[in-house]
Amino acid sequence: MIEAEIRKEMIALITDKVGVRPEDVLPEADIEKDLGCTGDDFFELMDAYATRFKVDMSGFLWYFHSHDEGMATINLFPGNPPSMQVDRIPVTLDLLVDIARLGKWDLTYPPHVLQPTYTRSGRIVRWLFLAVLVFFIVLSCI
Repeated sequence: MIEAEIRKEMIALITDKVGVRPEDVLPEADIEKDLGCTGDDFFELMDAYATRFKVDMSGFLWYFHSHDEGMATINLFPGNPPSMQVDRIPVTLDLLVDIARLGKWDLTYPPHVLQPTYTRSGRIVRWLFLAVLVFFIVLSCI
């Protein structure tokens, strides 16, 4: 498949999955920041991309490119999720086209070590938060 065909099909895939107009999908547009595709929507797009273009995604490190669904808005709990422990690398139309031509996610990531997201104190705070939330729900039903 030649680059122009890949680009055309990639734009169609992005507009379908993200819900943007084709003219919004610029070569350097950041799919998460500029087009608003993050969390589960981002993962669904990347799955569809890998399937459609037969890309081996074994080297893909999601946390460099998008927040997970819970982080798409705000982090209320202690312990930084992986996407907040690394410098973000934007996924663009140009990047997706280049990788589709290779057939393998062949991006070199910077050296990094992820810290545990769920510490013991983090689990305690989560359980306390859930307990208070349940308490107020039960209280409001009485």
